[in-house]
Order: sequence, then C-alpha cells, then structure tokens
Amino acid sequence: MPVIDDIIRLHHIHDAASKAVEFTKTKKRTELETNEMLSFALVRLMEIIGEAATGISEELKRKYPTIAWRPLKGNRGSCDVSDESLPFRFFKVNSAGKGSLRHAL
Repeated sequence: MPVIDDIIRLHHIHDAASKAVEFTKTKKRTELETNEMLSFALVRLMEIIGEAATGISEELKRKYPTIAWRPLKGNRGSCDVSDESLPFRFFKVNSAGKGSLRHAL
C-alpha cells in the first residue's frame, strides 16, 4: 500500500478525533443521552475513525505498535452511545507521546 494512503487515513483519524474532542469539551456525559445530534455526530466520527483505521497498512501498524489499532477498527458501524467509554476512550490522546496519532503523522 502506498505511504500516501496511510497519510490520508491518519489525517482522517486525526480530523475526526479532533472534531469529537471539540464537540465534547464543554459537554457533560449525560448530554450523550439527551442530545441526539451530539450522539449521532460522535457515532459518525467514530465510524470514520474505524473505517480509516481499517485501511492502515500492516507496515505502519508494526511501526507504531503502541497505538491500539484493533479497537479503532472495531468502531466501524458498531458504536453504542450507552457505552461508558464512548467517546472518551479514544480521545484522551497523548498529543506528544511516541505512541500517539500525532506522532505517527
């Protein structure tokens, strides 16, 4: 797979994660249950992340083994807003750490 494909997919992951952080930074957990538009937006962003992660090359996954690629891929169309960890499990990203998506970019 060409490197450019991985770069594009990493940018999709980063953009979707950034939007999810932006959408939730002033929200409370209970708003996921009461704000249907927020819930749908977050589910869609998680689907985008899952789709993009699915296409990441094995070479890049081996290069960055500390990124949890499998859980990211598992979000393709399978998000449930009642899940306590959604969206917070993927958006506590260490923006400077070696295993972070930003480092991979």
